[in-house]
Amino acid sequence: RTGVLTADRAAMATISDLDGWIASLRKCEKLTDEQVRALCEKAKEVLLTEQNVHKVSCPVTVCGDVHG
Repeated sequence: RTGVLTADRAAMATISDLDGWIASLRKCEKLTDEQVRALCEKAKEVLLTEQNVHKVSCPVTVCGDVHG
């Protein structure tokens, strides 16, 4: 189905694709829904490899400062 992003299709986005999309966003240019989904999937992949990111179940209440 066109417009539906699967994990396989998101994984096919190249570093060049990602860099181009980020450059477009910095210039306040719009991305397609599929590009946004792919960018979010890649961001999720990267964040899940970080040691300081923990998977938690919802709902979650966060107290205190949340920053890097």
